[in-house]
Amino acid sequence: MHGFIEADLPSVDRKDVNVELRDSELIVSGEIKEKERKGVLRRRARRTGQFEYRVTLPGKADAEKIEANPA
Repeated sequence: MHGFIEADLPSVDRKDVNVELRDSELIVSGEIKEKERKGVLRRRARRTGQFEYRVTLPGKADAEKIEANPA
């Protein structure tokens, strides 16, 4: 059985993302870093800091066959 989980992480560098499997739980975590900006910042609408997303997979997953690829 094959499945896909897609996570949109705009402006997040691949090196700042960690993907791991614990039993049947897939954990995607990392950090959204603040971009360097010059000039006056009038409004900030982008969240920054640590994030973590967890999803329970149906059945037992084979950790050797899991792939994480940037889109």
